[in-house]
Amino acid sequence: GKVGIGTTSPGAKLAINGGVHVGGDSDPGDNNLVVDGKVGIGRTSSREKLAVNGNVKANKFIGDGSQLTNLSVGVNGLNLATTRGSKVGIGTTSPGAKLAVHGTSRTVAEFKTSSGGDAEVRITSGDSAEAFVSFNNSTTGSNQWMAGMDDDEQFKIAYGLAEITSSNNKLTIQPNGSIQIANHTPIIFQRYSKLGDNIKYNTHYNSNDYNAAIVGFRAIDGDIQENDDGDIIKIYMYIANNMWHIRADFRTHKDSETWYIDVMFVRKELSRRTGY
Repeated sequence: GKVGIGTTSPGAKLAINGGVHVGGDSDPGDNNLVVDGKVGIGRTSSREKLAVNGNVKANKFIGDGSQLTNLSVGVNGLNLATTRGSKVGIGTTSPGAKLAVHGTSRTVAEFKTSSGGDAEVRITSGDSAEAFVSFNNSTTGSNQWMAGMDDDEQFKIAYGLAEITSSNNKLTIQPNGSIQIANHTPIIFQRYSKLGDNIKYNTHYNSNDYNAAIVGFRAIDGDIQENDDGDIIKIYMYIANNMWHIRADFRTHKDSETWYIDVMFVRKELSRRTGY
């Protein structure tokens, strides 16, 4: 049968037309339920104010969330809205920032979309205390752009697999502000002194890596030959066997002049040459 309280025609096993107060005798108001103790749903005991063994579906939770811990997120994710300066911790119960994410694996955060290119951004730590952000999409396959700091406190940008290494590093910024391109100094000023007369000098800088230009020179202990034919003076860079060479000479009465020449070498990643 059925039991009705406040009604003569109950439609359920127990129908109460009015308010119910459990654990007290004050009036809860019509159609309200007040519980002074603890409530367990789907379980025989409860140590909390409300303990549910099963799924809970709600449109909205109201509160600052300051005491929420050990949240389990389902396949559809979790939306959190916090107020009053509260903080959210993932993998930590004591967040020190608005959002603190602590992980035990190398990748502590991943942002990914499968719409129009499988774009992916990760915050990752390397094998040697590196910390970097990686950027990847389906067009690059396993390769990815990476930017971050290594264990020597250098900031690096690299392109390749998994993590930043010396072989895939493209740009390095030292703590003092100096810059390297592909692990090399990008611009070098080199002075060559006392080179002698009528020189063809190998600088040992590879033309596949650097472009070169003479930016200053002087020749001393010479005496210009005014009454001879041919070049009066010549000084230039040229390539032989993939190496930069200096060619320098001027027309003189004697062969005792010697050259001092300043050369600027610039990495090919930063410059372009034509006419060679």
